[in-house]
Amino acid sequence: INIMSEIRLDELFRVSNRMTACGITGLTMGFLYSVGKGLPRISTATTIGMNCAMVGTACFGLERLSHIALQQIIILMDKDDGQSNNNNNKKENLLYTSHAIGGTFGGAFLGQLFQRRIIPGIVVFTPAMVAIAYVEIEYTKARDDRLRQVQEERLLSLRHNHLSSQK
Repeated sequence: INIMSEIRLDELFRVSNRMTACGITGLTMGFLYSVGKGLPRISTATTIGMNCAMVGTACFGLERLSHIALQQIIILMDKDDGQSNNNNNKKENLLYTSHAIGGTFGGAFLGQLFQRRIIPGIVVFTPAMVAIAYVEIEYTKARDDRLRQVQEERLLSLRHNHLSSQK
């Protein structure tokens, strides 16, 4: 399989995972809202769940499209300087930028769709998407730190076992 098609498939899975999470969250919130307001449970939960899935698709779909486009631009314009710290900053900036673009254009689309006004959609979804980028970056850092810690502990354990067996 071509590596570019694998990357694109990864991007599709990323969007579908987020869309599914938005839909499930919407179903749950719709159900809770219907219980609190005494509305029909199934129709309210379904409507809110579908709307949340549409929001996730619009924002995260456009975020991934902008992420891919920005990555290609960076690859074409960038000369590798070999600095991994600088590379991490570039990845973070790319993630913030693509989420901001997804929030802006997705928010504009959703604002026009739901309220017939673009600006409220942009104002709501752009900061939300940037906040999601922040959470993703912090999660990745924490996961990488934990993986590094586990690897170091395993290495120390292997060394200790090796030294113990030599005695």
